[in-house]
Amino acid sequence: MKSFFRALERRGADYLLISGQAAVLYGGALSSVDVDLWVRPTSRNIERTVEALRDVDARVHKLTPPLEPRYWRAGHAFHFRVDDVHVDLMPRPPRVGGFVACARRAARLDTEWGRLPVVAIEDLVEIKKTRRPPDYEVITRLALIRLRRAEAEGGASRRVLRWALENIFRLHDLLATLRRWSTGPSLARASSRASLRLAAAAPLDRAVPERVAAPISDAIDRELRTLFKADLRYWRPIVHELRRLRRSGALLPDGSPV
Repeated sequence: MKSFFRALERRGADYLLISGQAAVLYGGALSSVDVDLWVRPTSRNIERTVEALRDVDARVHKLTPPLEPRYWRAGHAFHFRVDDVHVDLMPRPPRVGGFVACARRAARLDTEWGRLPVVAIEDLVEIKKTRRPPDYEVITRLALIRLRRAEAEGGASRRVLRWALENIFRLHDLLATLRRWSTGPSLARASSRASLRLAAAAPLDRAVPERVAAPISDAIDRELRTLFKADLRYWRPIVHELRRLRRSGALLPDGSPV
């Protein structure tokens, strides 16, 4: 993998490390098998990225459409194997803005493959809002990490605290955050999330009884189901098109060279 990232640099490709590996680097996850990259969605940058893949003898992995503008603009992911590692390229990840703006917010972090550009925690959290329940454990940890970092850097602003509260999906951590931050309850009461409003009304100066905690947990579950449905709606047309491409034999052959 180190040779692949060196090839990306040599070719001048613009990309950001996202998803599982990014979460590991920030401390929000313990491990990740795949490598996911957000590549800048311009024709020249895609060409540079493909050239880097060829430099390291990458192979196509399953369910990969042709690397053509219409497919990356539609939100498809492109799958490859590099040194037996699955590498997914995403020119347009879900739920985030444009590449250039996100690249300005990105961090450069030391990894086993060198110093790499990594998507900011706030953008990473949006990308991680999938239909996989474990991703919301990661999101909660990332929100708390962002809050602690802001505190260590001189104090968390209301903006950071509000953002963190909106992205905490574990009851214990939500209550603990409201107890720790004096402005937390007022921010929670103004939230569109029912779980936050209920938590702000809980007796935070003592252990929250089950009759109070249960409705908060139920509200969190409903919010998660809403996020799951939103992710399903995003991917449904993409999956539909993949099925059409597979039926027509238009997908790139699994195992073929790039």
